[in-house]
Amino acid sequence: ANNLQILCKYVKIILEFKFMMVVKTKLNEKMQKELVRPALIIYLIMMIIGIIGLAAYVIIKIFVENANVEYLLIFSIPFVFGLVVYLAVKKQLKKIKNNTRLNIYEFNEDFMNIKTMDNGEDVGTAKIYYKDIVKKRESKNYFFLFINNVNALPIAKCELTEDDIKEIRKLLNIQEKSSKTRKNKTTSN
Repeated sequence: ANNLQILCKYVKIILEFKFMMVVKTKLNEKMQKELVRPALIIYLIMMIIGIIGLAAYVIIKIFVENANVEYLLIFSIPFVFGLVVYLAVKKQLKKIKNNTRLNIYEFNEDFMNIKTMDNGEDVGTAKIYYKDIVKKRESKNYFFLFINNVNALPIAKCELTEDDIKEIRKLLNIQEKSSKTRKNKTTSN
């Protein structure tokens, strides 16, 4: 009876053991470009709207005498804002080009542990509960987990199997994009 109790105890421990997955992600320029791509598109659209408005102002001023179109100068605001932010983001991308940082994610049932390495040296660790993630975004090559409205944790898909990707989606409660949506996005790029 005593051996049976010990065996039952070990079986219970084995059954309670939850799958843990480890994923490594380089914090490089490729990752950063994919993260900021939607924002860059918005800033480019702002610049285009601004250019159109400013061009309309110039054309009307040249060809229409006594035209009162100073209100079109308001288009300089999205143009300048879009340009400044776009250039700032591009400058940041150049800085990250030679970054050697690496995040190592250990996925557990309710949380993940993150270790950040730089040149092989441990420079930080964090424990993030999935329920505390503010926003989740999935791209072709990454999962981006926003821990607040600005900062995201990138998880590279390149070394994951399809089963691993499905497991991460399940852990993070991310709906898989339909193949039709993916095809439309691919053809529109």
